[in-house]
Amino acid sequence: HGGSDAGAIGPSGLMEKTVTLNISLALRELLESQGAEVIMTRDTDIEVHEKGSRATANEELQARCDVANDAEADIFISVHIDSFTNSTAHGTTTYYDADSKLGFKLADKIRVNLIDEIETASRGTQRCNFYVVNKTDMPATLIEVAFISNTDEEKMLGSEEGIMKAAVGIAEGIKIYFEE
Repeated sequence: HGGSDAGAIGPSGLMEKTVTLNISLALRELLESQGAEVIMTRDTDIEVHEKGSRATANEELQARCDVANDAEADIFISVHIDSFTNSTAHGTTTYYDADSKLGFKLADKIRVNLIDEIETASRGTQRCNFYVVNKTDMPATLIEVAFISNTDEEKMLGSEEGIMKAAVGIAEGIKIYFEE
């Protein structure tokens, strides 16, 4: 999400693209302070593909994969916020490519540490067929931090404290992934 694609929008009007960018920027700062080199697909509210808002969904997703693949990154993290028509849906899910044992390890370490920090229910570490997870050359995970459609989780996602806790949880999961 980003630019013309707001992603999911919560009851108060909070946009997924804003939350995910804020978490990602905080995460970058934490990781860089620990000596990591972080390559962002976006660090402002833009589309990644050169066509901008005229790019197809797959072109935009491939542009994000290309950033990671061209950089020969060690891991790929895609930060998202979940949404559902039933406002009682809640929790945190991480996804990985079914053929990637390292992808599972990355996704699971992040999920465990993220829920410890933001105190959401665990919805598990699940196999997926998501474009960015399948089209990257390195272990990858797509993280659904929490539900923007849930009033309580939206409030947490819209707070500075919630953003920092999410970034800390993800960073800790990444750290453990590389240590084990």
